[in-house]
Amino acid sequence: MATTDYNAAAQLDEKIPHTHIALTNLLTKMAKCDKYKNKKPFLGRDKKRDALMAFEVGLAELVAAMRLDGITEDSDDAEVIRATICDLMTVCMEVYPNWGDAYRFAADTFARDFGAGSALIKRVCRL
Repeated sequence: MATTDYNAAAQLDEKIPHTHIALTNLLTKMAKCDKYKNKKPFLGRDKKRDALMAFEVGLAELVAAMRLDGITEDSDDAEVIRATICDLMTVCMEVYPNWGDAYRFAADTFARDFGAGSALIKRVCRL
């Protein structure tokens, strides 16, 4: 069973503290999106919609944190931000390997369809 690399997590926290916090928060939101992606609402709240809305808020927070830490610039377009998020997810997979469902959702959202991932970032971050 894979476990968290606490040394690498501490290094991330030192290098990019705001991004690290936003990224770990986004992992939980992506895991919920993956959990509810094929669910249909039945007499109650639409958990899929709630999870996607929380994901979009978390994505906007991640982009703001990446700008705070100097990973991206205000002038960067959505494609550069999408590629940076993909790179961060790759690093995150090594540090936190137990979030397979979150990484599956991230791959579907950002890596499989570049145009859709960039469009999502444009819409969420109003670029």
